[in-house]
Amino acid sequence: MEIPQSVHEKVHSVESQWHYTIMTKYGYKTEVRERKGLVRSYNYSSSNDCKDITCSTGVNGDHWFTRSECGGWAGGYAGELEDYLRSITETK
Repeated sequence: MEIPQSVHEKVHSVESQWHYTIMTKYGYKTEVRERKGLVRSYNYSSSNDCKDITCSTGVNGDHWFTRSECGGWAGGYAGELEDYLRSITETK
């Protein structure tokens, strides 16, 4: 099945994505305001460089992962993101 080109051109604002409300609740700032296409990744930064996170959507199971090697790797599916953020916030 061919995916129409219009799907790849559609612009998605970060505010409309599953992760935005969760990430901003925990003090993360997005590096981009929008992305195009069927599969998208949004990078988030915090004051703790060891915990920068990428959230992806439009893939088989929306997911997230940390983008730094310090502190070890972490990642999971959409439903696990807030628990992870809560756990690293409580350890501060």
